Amino acid sequence: MQSIVCLFRTAKRANYAAALVAVLWTGAYAAPAAYVSNLVTGTISVIDTETNAVLTTLQIGPYNGAIAVSPSGGQAFMLNGHIDGSNEVVVIDTATNAASGNAISLSGTWNSLASNLRGDRVYVTEGTSDTPGSHVFVLDTIARTQITSITVGSNPLGVIVSPSGQRIYVANNNDGSVSIIDAATNTVDGLPITVSGHPRALALSPNGARLYATNSNNKVYVIDTVARNVLTSVAVNSPLGIAIDPSGARAYVADSADGAIVVIDMATNLVVGSPITVGSGPLAVAVNTTGTRVFVCNFAGTTVSAIDTVTNMVIGDPIPVGSTPGYYGVFIASGAIFADGFDSL
Repeated sequence: MQSIVCLFRTAKRANYAAALVAVLWTGAYAAPAAYVSNLVTGTISVIDTETNAVLTTLQIGPYNGAIAVSPSGGQAFMLNGHIDGSNEVVVIDTATNAASGNAISLSGTWNSLASNLRGDRVYVTEGTSDTPGSHVFVLDTIARTQITSITVGSNPLGVIVSPSGQRIYVANNNDGSVSIIDAATNTVDGLPITVSGHPRALALSPNGARLYATNSNNKVYVIDTVARNVLTSVAVNSPLGIAIDPSGARAYVADSADGAIVVIDMATNLVVGSPITVGSGPLAVAVNTTGTRVFVCNFAGTTVSAIDTVTNMVIGDPIPVGSTPGYYGVFIASGAIFADGFDSL
């Protein structure tokens, strides 16, 4: 499984699906909400991250894929495919949980996506499991248009935007590398960073200085984003999704083969404690805005597990959602307010 299986036609052939979870502060609920996209079911499960209750279920499709939320939390951006093969990004108002305005048409297929801090730019990686792409589409969410496409490596999967919005990092799954895009010029900035193997999901430390990349060779690579080199790697079995807590102290990695979450101490880049058993085939991982809970989409099932970050234990019963929830590139709304010069990274 080398790419996000986003399109319904792909999912139907393989009896397989992909989705994405995103955590954000939203005006619709008193607590942060987790938005979990279930492709085969064609729904979005909205979860209260304080009570673990499913608050509502949205049907926005027809064939919904990954979701990214602007870090300030006002909008969610959902990849959507149509039976005629056309593709788009639907903009969701998180206060009303309804589609807002026109969808943004894409010039190709899609894997995953990420939003900048303002929420005025969204970056979409191109491709499907059948037809790997080599581009990142840049979208203007205000004008609701695709601005350009940027050539990167083969089969780009995970994508993440730096805290300042100045750089976009892209995991080139087939090339064993990470490309860096300059957001001001929409061009690739320098040579890609080699990580070997097949990089999948990406996560950034809150200050943007460290980039973590999960890889098919049972490693998580730690990258210095200033020096643009690999500092070290951490051994994790079958690592897929990854998320970092708001304090930058811990990284949470989905061990898909063992149905567990592995915790990495980011100060030492060592694994902390024993793996935390969750459901079957975990992929997408997200930490709530207060850093008190980790949410894990169990891709091989129909549930989401919640973990207490103090005890590193699963809280209560798994949360029932749709079929095959969660995939690479979980995006977390920090609740931050954009300010120029917020971070140079």
